[in-house]
Amino acid sequence: MKEKSSAFFRLDEQVYLTMGAIALISLIVFSFRVMTHHPCQPIILHIQAQANSFEKGNIISFKAETTDGKNFSWNFGDGTIDEETDPSTVHKYSNAGKYTATVTVNGECSEFQNVVITEASLISNMAVQASFIGPDTDYVNQPATYVEVSSASTNWEWHFEDPNKIDAITKSASHIYKTPGLKKIMLMVNGRKDLVGYRYVYVIDRDAERIQAKPKENRPRPAQQLLVVQSKPTVEPLPNPTQAPPTDNVKKEEDKPKPKAPEIAGPQMENLLMEVVQGTKRAEDFSPYLCNNLAMNIYYNSSSVSFVTMCENLKGLKKKKVKKISVKLYKDGSTNCINYMIVIVEIKKGIFGL
Repeated sequence: MKEKSSAFFRLDEQVYLTMGAIALISLIVFSFRVMTHHPCQPIILHIQAQANSFEKGNIISFKAETTDGKNFSWNFGDGTIDEETDPSTVHKYSNAGKYTATVTVNGECSEFQNVVITEASLISNMAVQASFIGPDTDYVNQPATYVEVSSASTNWEWHFEDPNKIDAITKSASHIYKTPGLKKIMLMVNGRKDLVGYRYVYVIDRDAERIQAKPKENRPRPAQQLLVVQSKPTVEPLPNPTQAPPTDNVKKEEDKPKPKAPEIAGPQMENLLMEVVQGTKRAEDFSPYLCNNLAMNIYYNSSSVSFVTMCENLKGLKKKKVKKISVKLYKDGSTNCINYMIVIVEIKKGIFGL
């Protein structure tokens, strides 16, 4: 009886080599993953509304408690992603709804929690006002601190330079200005756009003032002419033509005190400028306070103009359109003359202000 051939069951040597190579690569990859794998540490996610109300527009605080956390990637569920090295961050939801907030620590371990945001409450608290106190004048590279004074506010958003950037979320806030000029501060309380307060601060660059006030270098005086007189002159010596003899009149002029400008404060100047709007005052009426310097440049709303130009502009405003005039005065300490001022005119809005 003829035996069956075993060639049918024979495997090629290349197959053995291929299978061995695949097994070796798989073993190397598995070993590398085992050696580089770090088990995830527990992550505790804390989510809290600063106003104790999860309403749209309110500031929500997020904090991830874990060990060995170096990088925190936040996904708030509304399309916003925030990369932080600090385990804490804040976020505002613009619309009501249910969102899933997720934090990924060190790019490996994640934790999530659902957040339900409701519509903003329509109940208004008359005790809440976005009013705050602080300095009207500040200096470059020097911190200025402002404090909100309402007793019923629960959260705060400070905007010191960029209205789209939140600089602080506490009741009191400090800011350091890097450039001089008139700055506008905005504060919104309780996440409500109808509770917004404004304030202006004039920032001064002390270094620039020192450069401007630097005294000029003393110029060399011309050498005086020498007059030689004999021991026994036969005639009277001629006077030095370059040297005028002192007189009593000159001394009296030097001793006379400089005239001082009349005293005037900011509120009084505001009333006088309102009379300019009404047409009962002119620029010339302010000469005593400006020591006749009516061409002096001032800061008027958003530009630098002369005092006369400002008065002409005020005359063109109708009385019913002007809501308020705010004035900040800067005077010469020796003469009381006004040498600079900041004037802000607020115009009424609405159908009655047209």
